[in-house]
Amino acid sequence: MTEIQKVLLRARKLVLPSSEEEALLNTVAAKVMKKVEVASLPFKEVTGVILGGSFAKQTWVPTGSPASADIDVFVKIAKEVDGKMFESIGLKVGREASRGYRHGKKYAQHPYTEATIDGVKVNIVPCYDVKPGEWRSAADRSPYHVRFVKRNFDGEKRMQVRLLKRFMKAVGVYGAEIENEGFSGYAAEVLVHNCGGFEGVLRFSQV
Repeated sequence: MTEIQKVLLRARKLVLPSSEEEALLNTVAAKVMKKVEVASLPFKEVTGVILGGSFAKQTWVPTGSPASADIDVFVKIAKEVDGKMFESIGLKVGREASRGYRHGKKYAQHPYTEATIDGVKVNIVPCYDVKPGEWRSAADRSPYHVRFVKRNFDGEKRMQVRLLKRFMKAVGVYGAEIENEGFSGYAAEVLVHNCGGFEGVLRFSQV
């Protein structure tokens, strides 16, 4: 066993959430999904609600607080809806679903709602209901990526993603936000899939 393999073996226990954290996040995710589904009912343009983020893909890394987990809820909107109405519906659903909790408007390519529910950060994000390759917003790919990870990542591959994310956080290169300019969780998952695991990603980065 190499030195790096010994380190990774010890690191495994640092990247797995406790049963209590898992239980809390399962409860919050179910609550948020229900709230978003109800908030979406007045809008015939909404075609579905999808649970996403690292929690849905089971690639999240605990860092001492459940608030570090990433619960995203994607509100799918009919592709015929114009950009202005798309943003309006997304924000109205987000505001209504997070009523009674601390929440605010955040921006990526388009605005979305970020809320803190029972200590957990939740993003309620509109996306278009489109076929692959017919993207209209940056979020449109996300439901497909969630489905891809669920279908193609076993427990070991998810562990490799968690190890890579923890490493990226430790060296300060995790987070695609403007202030960080680092790697997103999406990028970490793609790298692990393409390179075979944490060690493969490190070797790839040295090429």
